[in-house]
Amino acid sequence: MKNYYDILGIETNASFDEIKAAYKALLKKFHPDVNPQQREFFEKKSKSINEAYEILSNPSKKSSYDMRLKEFLNRQHNNQTNSNYNQQKEEDLKRREEELKNKQNENDRRQREKEEELKRKQNEFDRKQREAELIKNENEKRQREKETNRKPIFIAIGILLFLVAGFGIYALLPKEDDAWQKAKLTNTKEAYQNFLSEYPKTYHRDEINTILNELETLYWQNVELEDTKDIYQKYLYEYPNGNYAKQADSIVIALELIEKYTDVQKFNEGLARVGQANDSGFGGKFGFVDKKGIVVVPLKYSDAYPFYEGLASVKEEKYGFIDKTGAVVIDLQYENVVGTTFKEGLVSVEKDGQSGFIDRMGSTVIPLQHDYKYYYFLDGLAMVRKDGKYGFIDKTGTIVIPIKYEEGTTRFYQSTHYSIGSMFNKILVDNINSLIKVRKNGKWFYINRKGKCLKGDCP
Repeated sequence: MKNYYDILGIETNASFDEIKAAYKALLKKFHPDVNPQQREFFEKKSKSINEAYEILSNPSKKSSYDMRLKEFLNRQHNNQTNSNYNQQKEEDLKRREEELKNKQNENDRRQREKEEELKRKQNEFDRKQREAELIKNENEKRQREKETNRKPIFIAIGILLFLVAGFGIYALLPKEDDAWQKAKLTNTKEAYQNFLSEYPKTYHRDEINTILNELETLYWQNVELEDTKDIYQKYLYEYPNGNYAKQADSIVIALELIEKYTDVQKFNEGLARVGQANDSGFGGKFGFVDKKGIVVVPLKYSDAYPFYEGLASVKEEKYGFIDKTGAVVIDLQYENVVGTTFKEGLVSVEKDGQSGFIDRMGSTVIPLQHDYKYYYFLDGLAMVRKDGKYGFIDKTGTIVIPIKYEEGTTRFYQSTHYSIGSMFNKILVDNINSLIKVRKNGKWFYINRKGKCLKGDCP
């Protein structure tokens, strides 16, 4: 359907005088006699101008046309919206399938590592048990020998005690040594602690501390072998200030979160995203908890991403940003947040089909535009796409590397060669002296921050 307003170059709310003025100006500009060499083109243009004026200058025809134009534009918008929704849904499904596959592979790898570690710990535990048994047998042997050697002495001492009981000779008996041997034979945490309570100034204190640490380590190894929330809690009860108390406490909290929520992500800046999935297994509500498992941000968002630079992007119907108290600091008004969060103080957002950058205060730093697609900043540069070509801008929005490349990369410091993800499925990252890899005329080469080719098939 023709847009007569576009043909005359006027707004839809233009007055009759504005319509008439635009018509006369265009008719004069495109009169066939103005340019005889292009007479056929100018005749067609004049015909379109006359047709537009005939409709828009007649109130009745204009009213009918406005209704048909509005219906046409609405259908066109709805078709585009449905197409974008179906495409996004398909991309989300593929991404989730890939995430599930990667998660399964990671679980398999961890399971293998865990089995190998359990086997190693079991062997170590068996070895220490054998050593403890040998020490116990040796102590029992020495105790028997000591008791045998002491029998004549005890008989004499007994007679002496009977004779001089009033003089307190009993206090001269080796009580501490006997108690120490008994504690070693029992070889438990309680036995050693009771011995220290009875003999706080004993010269065995350092040895006892070493033995208690070894007993705690053996106990912790058994805890890791069982690997349940109850056994970790039991360890914390036995050793509230033990060498592994912080680790056990973190594991208990993590296990409690996994039991409570269907979606638990790792902690970032002290908070972790958690969520409850819908009955279908997809979507749900998301919020944030601290390292004690306390809900800091209620589970009320349809999407949420981890905290970076003190802010996290969340979504109800649209995206915005919250701080660590859950307060909304940037209104939920954006259709998309590129890269999910702030990097180097800026984030690329999309609204009403336009793309641009805002800062952490929500102020526009690089204006939103229709023709540009911006990515995120790394090392002071952000990639930009226009009409299928790529280039780079700085934080003022100035194009520092021309938009002329068929493909490009964002600058990274990784030493490996890999894909950045589904959003950048054609863009590869390759670090060679921190250069930027681009492709033009089918050839890849490397440029510096000024756009000068330094390596590869330079044009």
